[in-house]
Amino acid sequence: MTRARQKKMEMFYATCLAEKASENWLIKPSVSEEDWPDLLVECDQGQFGLEVRDVFKDEKVGKGSRLKRNENENSKLLKKLADYYYRISEIPLSVRLVGNFRESDIEYIANMMKEEINLAEDMQTIRYECRPLNTFYITRLPKKFESYNIWRNVSDSTSWVSQLSMGIINDAIAAKAEKLVKYRKNICDVRLLLVLDGLKSSGMIRIPNVEGLSGLGFEKVYLFAYPDEFRVIEHAS
Repeated sequence: MTRARQKKMEMFYATCLAEKASENWLIKPSVSEEDWPDLLVECDQGQFGLEVRDVFKDEKVGKGSRLKRNENENSKLLKKLADYYYRISEIPLSVRLVGNFRESDIEYIANMMKEEINLAEDMQTIRYECRPLNTFYITRLPKKFESYNIWRNVSDSTSWVSQLSMGIINDAIAAKAEKLVKYRKNICDVRLLLVLDGLKSSGMIRIPNVEGLSGLGFEKVYLFAYPDEFRVIEHAS
């Protein structure tokens, strides 16, 4: 993920949390992420800094998240497929994939998509099997969706919903708390937003009971299982 896209996602999640919590927040990027938290928030009580971190249900210290790595690889592969397709066709598509495919198959799949969709009408969906256990659902879009490339692997959005480990929460807070001394030279009220994207397999969780959890110096810690639920650890420091 590019830094610009990451900043947009931080702003998006913070905005969604404010709406969910009925908070009147004016959110903007910080002036410098070297010495400031990710975001600066104006609220009725004044201003605070908001540090944002993604959390994944299977992450391990020093190893990251296997589920998130798989999601990233699937996303990159679909992006390569979309880029190749739009080099040979001007018909915009929405694509949902069930299964996986190899990078070496991209040229073949793109050409088959071009042939399959050529006679379809706008918003018509065609089911195309590339290999066993590998199915593409291809929807022809109107011309105004030129080069639409937000193609999705359905496998990345299906998983059992499990309860998030307290160890993962504690490790995430501890990793961000290391920057508090530096941030507090510029702003006193610093809060932490931990985000789990419930639309992805890596973020499908239930938030556990966090009563008594230490925020390790953060004024508040927000646990946000986007888009459904959130918990706030008040006076977390």
